[in-house]
Amino acid sequence: MLTMKIAVASENPVKINAVKKAFSKFFTDFEIISSKVKSGVSEQPLNWETVKGATNRVLRLKEIIPGCDFYIGIEGGVMSYSDKGLAFGAIVISDSMSNTHIGFSPFFELPKSVSDRIFDGEELGPVIDSISHETDTKKKSGAVGLFSDGITNRTEFYVSGVVMAILPFVNKYYQEKKTISKT
Repeated sequence: MLTMKIAVASENPVKINAVKKAFSKFFTDFEIISSKVKSGVSEQPLNWETVKGATNRVLRLKEIIPGCDFYIGIEGGVMSYSDKGLAFGAIVISDSMSNTHIGFSPFFELPKSVSDRIFDGEELGPVIDSISHETDTKKKSGAVGLFSDGITNRTEFYVSGVVMAILPFVNKYYQEKKTISKT
């Protein structure tokens, strides 16, 4: 049996580990290839621009690393709702036949002082670095790690979104052409 090849559009260990953890829930024999890929959107994507960034990463990754079974783009973003900023991740997965599906991490509310800075044009990672007095937090526990006091971290935050994007590839209900009846 051939080893499944999974390409991840990032060299960030958080995103690579999230993909590894999520795919290991469904598959046992796979290798991950990673490459830094530009998103083609703002450094700090807002709202649905986040999905566009993840999609762009997948499309560019397919050009850079042909011949993989799955291509994955993960983009962290902030959604504006009322006067709040909600951090989330958009995950786009495409297979070798260009079937493409989307998943999302959980959303969590940012403190107002942080979301104000984001909506004023700053990027979440450096904002978190400045208030936590750490460096490169987006390659570690991230904002969710800081605001959950370590109960969760950025890798776990993305795992659920990657799982959601995998579901249409593996679950029989997505594969059937029939309508699921109400019972």
